[in-house]
Amino acid sequence: MLADEDRAQATGDAAEDEEHHADGHRRRTRRPGHYDKQLKKADEQRAEAEAREQEFQRRREERNGKLADRDRFKRAMAKTRDRDGNKKLGRESALLLDKVKRMVSEK
Repeated sequence: MLADEDRAQATGDAAEDEEHHADGHRRRTRRPGHYDKQLKKADEQRAEAEAREQEFQRRREERNGKLADRDRFKRAMAKTRDRDGNKKLGRESALLLDKVKRMVSEK
């Protein structure tokens, strides 16, 4: 019985089973094992985790870029005023124009 099972596991082809077993009994063919299913599931989970990590990384880079832009704008706006608090001519207009251009391009 064990020898027959080993042969059935080794060869899953029905034609070969007919040649080796002349007694007419049908031998068990190899079924997909649980280990194969687990490996496939693990590969899928790994791919999903990698996709999540890439999305997380993309969002982090986008957030850091926006923070850097906001900080740059804040510093530039601070330079538009002199020591007395008066606006410097020509400084603020270029910054506000760039801000409006960015807002329009996003929509």
